[in-house]
Amino acid sequence: MCVYRSAPMFARTAQSCIDAAYPSRFPTSEVGSSPVSAAPAGDRLVIPRIAVDAGISEGNIDAALDSGVYHYPETAAPGEAGNAVIAGHRLRRAFTLLHVLKKGDPVIVYWHGREYDYRVMVVFEVDPSDTAILERGSQELLTLYTCLPRTVGDRRTVVIAEPALR
Repeated sequence: MCVYRSAPMFARTAQSCIDAAYPSRFPTSEVGSSPVSAAPAGDRLVIPRIAVDAGISEGNIDAALDSGVYHYPETAAPGEAGNAVIAGHRLRRAFTLLHVLKKGDPVIVYWHGREYDYRVMVVFEVDPSDTAILERGSQELLTLYTCLPRTVGDRRTVVIAEPALR
C-alpha cells in the first residue's frame, strides 16, 4: 500500500506504486481487451495520474461506494458497446482528484479477468438532475463521475473516456 505525506511525494511515487501493484502490464500497443496473465483479484479501476486503484462493485450502491467505486449494472459493461458508468465518492475516497484528469490520461479497467484501456476525452460538470451521463448509448465509452463540491454535492464532475487504440 502506498502512503503519501506530501504532494511532491505523491507526484513522484504514484506511478511507481501502480507499476509495483501490476507488474505484468503489456505495452499500450498490445492492450485493448486482452486477457491479463496476472489480473488483479476482482474487478478494479486504475487511474495512474491520480493514484486510484479501487475495487469495482455492483449491488448495494452505498456499500460499494464505501469500499471503492460502483458500476451501474444497467449500463454497459467495460469492453461492451455502450456507455459503462462508474461512480465514486469524492470525500476521502477514490474520486477525490477526479477533476484534475486531462485529455489523454489513461484509465485502466480490469473486468472479469480482462484489461480494458481507455483514454480521457473530456472532463466537465453537470447538475445532479442531468441523467444523460447514465444513458447506455451504442458507442463504447467509459463515464466516471462524482459529486462536486466534496461536501455538498450540488454538481457532478464527469469524465468521459474512449477505448485506447488497440
